[in-house]
Amino acid sequence: MKSRPLFLFALVIGLAPGCDDGSAPTEIHSYVDSTGRSCTVDANDITSVATCDVSASTILTCATGTEAVFVTNPAYDTMTHVWSLQSCAGCIDRTNHRTNIEATSCANITCVNASDCIESSYMCVAGVCQHM
Repeated sequence: MKSRPLFLFALVIGLAPGCDDGSAPTEIHSYVDSTGRSCTVDANDITSVATCDVSASTILTCATGTEAVFVTNPAYDTMTHVWSLQSCAGCIDRTNHRTNIEATSCANITCVNASDCIESSYMCVAGVCQHM
C-alpha cells in the first residue's frame, strides 16, 4: 500500500505539464486562394474562420445575428472524385454554430508544396490542395 501514494504523486506530476491557462493550442497557416486573396487560418479552430486581406462583407450581405467571414471548406467534385480545399465567403451564426457558404465565392487554395495545404491529409497537385 505504500506504493499507492507514490503512484498518485507520479500521476499528478505526470499530468501537470499538460495543464495550461485554458487557452487552446494554435496552428496558424497562411494561404493564397486562386482569386489572389491572402489569408491566415488556425487549423485547430473548429470554425475554420480565416482572416483575409479582403473583407467577406464586400462579397455578401448576411442576416442580422450573423457575420460575414471567410472559411476554409473541403469541396468534393463528383466528376473527378477528388476533394479540393477551398476558401469561401459565408455567414457565420456563432450562437447556433452554423455557417452558410456562398458557393460562388469559393476559390481553390493554391500551393507550391504539401505544407501549403493547411491540413495534412491534402497534397499539392498542379498548384491546388487536393485529397484523393
